[in-house]
Amino acid sequence: MRKMASVLLVFALLCSCSDVKISENYIERIEFGINPIEVNIKNNQSLVYIWTEPNKYELLKSRRPDSIVVSYGASLSGNKDLSAWAEPGFKYTVTAENGDTRDYEVQIDTTVPRMFSFDYWNLSQGASVYYVPASSRWESGNAGIAMALAILEISSKNPENYPTRKTEDSYRGNAVLMETLKGGMVFGRNIRIISGNFFLGKFNAAYAAIDELMATELGYIYPAKPQSMKGYYKYKEGPGNFIDKNGREDKKMNDSCSMYAYFYQSDSPSSGKDTVLTVKNIDESNLVVAKASNNSCSDTGDKFKEFELKFEYRSEPDFKNHRYKLGATFASSKYGDLYSGKIGSRLIVDEIEFVDY
Repeated sequence: MRKMASVLLVFALLCSCSDVKISENYIERIEFGINPIEVNIKNNQSLVYIWTEPNKYELLKSRRPDSIVVSYGASLSGNKDLSAWAEPGFKYTVTAENGDTRDYEVQIDTTVPRMFSFDYWNLSQGASVYYVPASSRWESGNAGIAMALAILEISSKNPENYPTRKTEDSYRGNAVLMETLKGGMVFGRNIRIISGNFFLGKFNAAYAAIDELMATELGYIYPAKPQSMKGYYKYKEGPGNFIDKNGREDKKMNDSCSMYAYFYQSDSPSSGKDTVLTVKNIDESNLVVAKASNNSCSDTGDKFKEFELKFEYRSEPDFKNHRYKLGATFASSKYGDLYSGKIGSRLIVDEIEFVDY
């Protein structure tokens, strides 16, 4: 994504004398001089989601952001004075160089939810259309998959073409469906399968075209010691042969889903600055103090099965001196990060709950 953005920027500079206008109209970054704070800019929902501790709420509302960075060539305004950014009904408006506008709502939260039902969903805003959970804390890799679909000449405007989507086949209400789909040649790589995934964290689109594992940023600040992650799931293995990362088919290898939860220290020991772990590095990081996993994520038949993943602690959290984040991941193919699995494997999860000590 960064390489592509650099090429587009150079092209725009070289062609500045022409009538070509840039259409990008995104908020890229917002910064506050408040700690702790989490700012999640969800461009696919035109939403700025901000979390801070309850005792920092009034301070947050009383001051403007220290800086707001928007797309190259774009400008920022508001339907009220920008200093009223925290008032009800306020919207940031980002206007692209070509005049296209995008309105961002602002949502401030001071609570840490423990229960997620996934009953309500939205459609993403933009050229690609996919399902987005109404919960502002969960994401999928669909934003990156959209580029792959376009390259594979599969419509990115049909939400049913994506590996992660909503489903009425649920334990209660709606639920999250993840399905392993057939891949193909994408950015010069033969990605043979695309696993559905769903995670508690943020998808950083800036890395999507470079390293999708690095783009999957796990966790939000969590002020308590988690004991377990509970919920309901249904899993069905795909009908064909297992495909490994080299494209070889293995008739004896089974596919399985995966479920993991992580609890890690989020302030860097050396600098004290906020640390974000990704799917690429979390399993090797010594900042992880506890992990929970389902070692038997196998076929459940036609019924939902209850699960409870208990955290195994490497060390005790020190809340007096450190901050911690809680993250979780689900995938329809356990080795989907290696582009290995069975096409058609399907995982449905619902009613996810975190239980504290």
